[in-house]
Amino acid sequence: MSAKVTSTSAAEAKRQAEAVVQRYFSAMQEQDFDTIMACLSEDVCVHFSESERDWSGRALVPSKFGGWFAAHPRLRIAHEIESIEGAEGGPDVRVAVRCVFTDEEDPSYCSKAVMRYGVELIQGTRCITSIHHT
Repeated sequence: MSAKVTSTSAAEAKRQAEAVVQRYFSAMQEQDFDTIMACLSEDVCVHFSESERDWSGRALVPSKFGGWFAAHPRLRIAHEIESIEGAEGGPDVRVAVRCVFTDEEDPSYCSKAVMRYGVELIQGTRCITSIHHT
């Protein structure tokens, strides 16, 4: 799943952050809870424009995504990374992703968002620590 990280160069940190975000989106497409959770830090914080929808903690993933996946079993996620930013020599990286969510069984369902992911180095493993829906 997650590889131990030994390098903190800016270029390597960005490459690793992109890999974690890509793995996360692949797991979302497959509705694979184990891999989704492996991409997230234990205390991941998820933020929405409507703050009452905010939540935190990897343990909530099955309850937060389970209903959405059940309602959209043929969910399709198109995504494109817009930017990857990180401080020179620092472990923290920010990844912006443009997403379009559709359902093959419900043509009326279409949700678009730009998601901003915070990816950090925690105990030698690169993982998503924050998700901001905009």
